[in-house]
Amino acid sequence: MSNVHRVLIEGKLPFDVVNRGNENVKLWFARFSSPSFGFSIVYGKTSTEPVPESNGKYTYYDFKISGEEAVWGSHVEQFCEDLKNAGAKITKQEIEDIEC
Repeated sequence: MSNVHRVLIEGKLPFDVVNRGNENVKLWFARFSSPSFGFSIVYGKTSTEPVPESNGKYTYYDFKISGEEAVWGSHVEQFCEDLKNAGAKITKQEIEDIEC
């Protein structure tokens, strides 16, 4: 059984993070956005950044995932790694076990 964790994840998501990510990214976004799950996802302003391998630009959204929920801390850490592998730029990652 997992303990309740307080989670705060902030950064920038590429506009197509779900398509660029693995199946776990899709699964966790579905769980985190459920009204019965104790996390909320808030999106902020958009920005564009140059794509080094072309002359194009890429769109990112500021985001914040926060809340308290009975979840394995290691699963949230893996979710953050999966986001990074899908092009996300995580600037804050706090996972605190508040039941220990």
